[in-house]
Amino acid sequence: MNKIKLSIIVLLMLTVGLQAATLDEVLNKFPAQNAQQQAQFASELLATPDVASQLCKRLNSEPGKDVNVRYAINNLACFATKPADKQNFNNALLAALTSQKDKEVQGFIIDQLRWSADSSAIDTIAKYLADDYLNFRAVRTIATIGTDKADNALIGCLAKINDNQRITTINALANMQSTMAIQAVTKYVDSSNKQLQRAALYLLAQTASPAVLPIMEKNDTDMLITYGLNLANQGHIPAAVTIARKLQKNEDFHARTTALTILVQANGTGALDDLYKAFEDHYIVANHAVALAAKIKSDNTLKWWLKKYNAKPDTYTLKAIAAYDAIEKNNTLTQAILSADNSIRETALDLMKYQPNDDIAHVLPVAFSSNLDPQSQSQLIELASVRRIKCFKTVFAACLKMDAKAQPNVLAKLGFLIAKDDLNAIMDYILDENNGKNSAALAKSISKGLDVDIDKKLTADLIAKKLPALSAPSKLIAIDILNAIGGSQAFTLTLEQTKNTDAKITEAAYTAIFDWSDSFALPTLCNILLTSTDEKSQIKALRSIVRLAPNSAMAPAEQIDIYTKALGQLKRPSEKRIILGQLANFPTDASLSIIATLLKDKDLSADACAAAMKTIQPNPKQLVGLTSQIVPAILESLIEFANAEIKKQATTYLDALKSNKVKTVSFDVMAPVGFTRLYNGKNLDNWVGATQNYDPTNGVIVATGGGNIYPDAQYDNFHFKFHFKLNSGDNNGVGIRTKLNVNAAYDGMEIQVLDNTADQYKNLQPYQYHGSIYGVVPAKRGFLNPVGQWNSEEIIADGDHIIIIVNGTIITDAYLHDAAPEGKTMDGNNHPGLFNKSGYIGFLGHGAGPQFREIYIKSL
Repeated sequence: MNKIKLSIIVLLMLTVGLQAATLDEVLNKFPAQNAQQQAQFASELLATPDVASQLCKRLNSEPGKDVNVRYAINNLACFATKPADKQNFNNALLAALTSQKDKEVQGFIIDQLRWSADSSAIDTIAKYLADDYLNFRAVRTIATIGTDKADNALIGCLAKINDNQRITTINALANMQSTMAIQAVTKYVDSSNKQLQRAALYLLAQTASPAVLPIMEKNDTDMLITYGLNLANQGHIPAAVTIARKLQKNEDFHARTTALTILVQANGTGALDDLYKAFEDHYIVANHAVALAAKIKSDNTLKWWLKKYNAKPDTYTLKAIAAYDAIEKNNTLTQAILSADNSIRETALDLMKYQPNDDIAHVLPVAFSSNLDPQSQSQLIELASVRRIKCFKTVFAACLKMDAKAQPNVLAKLGFLIAKDDLNAIMDYILDENNGKNSAALAKSISKGLDVDIDKKLTADLIAKKLPALSAPSKLIAIDILNAIGGSQAFTLTLEQTKNTDAKITEAAYTAIFDWSDSFALPTLCNILLTSTDEKSQIKALRSIVRLAPNSAMAPAEQIDIYTKALGQLKRPSEKRIILGQLANFPTDASLSIIATLLKDKDLSADACAAAMKTIQPNPKQLVGLTSQIVPAILESLIEFANAEIKKQATTYLDALKSNKVKTVSFDVMAPVGFTRLYNGKNLDNWVGATQNYDPTNGVIVATGGGNIYPDAQYDNFHFKFHFKLNSGDNNGVGIRTKLNVNAAYDGMEIQVLDNTADQYKNLQPYQYHGSIYGVVPAKRGFLNPVGQWNSEEIIADGDHIIIIVNGTIITDAYLHDAAPEGKTMDGNNHPGLFNKSGYIGFLGHGAGPQFREIYIKSL
């Protein structure tokens, strides 16, 4: 029998030991790194018998001794939601609170009860309301419980505690909007303690009883504002209006705008006269009145505003009318656009930004068939273009009624207004040589629209059918459109025109081929480079190949072969330098061998040395440099012919080869000539911001979370280069001329970095896509490489001139003062940093995914 008892005792001890060990194992996992771990750890804790009591016994007042225990208790406070688990947790905390003597530990326990305690815990917690150290925590936890019993506990202690504790308690009752506390607190309004007096008044303002109106009328502006708004919210109309009338006489703008808010909330349409009078007030008050006018919507109030406007036209009444989105019903905004009053006309044009597309389309033909000034016409076209309103036919018909000299300027801007159904008629018009300058202008429109909207294949098909019968002038226009279309069909049609007997057409076709935007032109360009006897044509072909080949399907070996052959064909050193720069992009023995042949060339030696060293050394694509048998001899030549910087790198690399330590050799990758390297390929030293959310290893900075990072220097005018790669749906940005710790899109400028192809971004505004100056200037689309491939980007900021180049194509070219005249931006928002002269440059993270490398800058 004794043996059996002994076995049971041993088994119990082992079980307890096992439980303790299990609890220790869970505690060692804390803190949790994410919500999924929090839920997992809570499940493991709740599986441990009597876990709350065990954890409470481990609480320690010595700093740092019980960090994991506190994390675990907080975890349980959030996740112990089943009634039994919650009750056990609360009981354990309350028992520990009573038994503990250390105030810091007691404070921690009271804080945790905020998450789970109910009214049954109030009596125990209320014992600590008179404790200076614990009063705030006890008040906060009881207030969180929020029952009538909680109100009574806080009210009941007011007479027993000191003034500092009363202030804390009354503020909590105020935030609870406890009407039960009004009578008990009113007596403190006359306290000599100003803070206590303020707390009492705040409670009266929050509870908003009309009965205390005589007391509240005597108080300061801030208290009146709080009281008045709460009266209106709770439906105490007469008292609210009384406070509003008092606030209307205040010198403070905020007080007068709040008065209007209260009056509209209290009186509805009865406040219209107050709003109208406010238009004579300061512009801050007047603009607030306009915003409030938009909230009072009915046919009757619209008629009221129209009557006021017709009696006395002014910009604020016009804004009130525009808030009704009813242009077609009343035509007031349309007529205002034609007003001789500059302020009314400019206001009307600005208000068009906020109108529905149908209303904008309604206004356009009226505007273009009138004597509206060209600048205003341009604003309306730009607005319609940004919105992609397909209203070409109506604007085109109105345009043809305008003065003939003004027509080409308008036609050249209609590209994004064109729909597929318009194309056939447009082609007939463009390719009719009798339409002169209008044809070229409308062709320019189509070229712009083709970037995004117009069906390129349909356009090419239409041109193919019409091309044989076209006159020479019309063929020239057709070639321009084909160049804008791009693709294989358009290229084939253009190539055919190089055989035309008309020299002008032949020259135009070749010019288009040299300017072609996609890789369909590469075979032809390579043929011209290697077979043409015309040096100018060879040079143009080379420059086009350099632009197109890196982002094409052409294999590296093919590119090296073309450049090698071109070296034998071209004569001028300037083109050979271009070829050396391209060969240096291929870290192969084949490329290096060709470069090495020019190391001793007196005109090209410096460039060949730089290209050879770039080919040999590690780069972001190849983290270990070349180590083949030809490398040492070429390095020896580099040391003989190169400048000091390259000589030093060549010596370092040669020594590493001899000691078989190439894998560990580390030296700076050379920046492009004139540029400074901003990222060393290894770490984010000398960068500031949310660097913890970016992984800077192996030559690539990978965004692992959100937040902004900046090189720790400021720039005014600059040329910034980088490469980036996006996953599906990735979103980032480049902040320029911005301060730190601000919203760079508004307090500086943000150049958008975005996967344009992601489905979730299909309905963005045009100024939100990749390469746009966010909210200000839209970029051309269609020039990003497919998701998962690297892209190159350059940002040039020279004064207010901003240029964005992606994969060799300029997609944004804007002058800020033209894009945002008088600070008015396309998105209608305030951009206070848009015209900053200088500031920081950096990446603006909106989540994990985007990658960056080869980051350089040059001051201009």
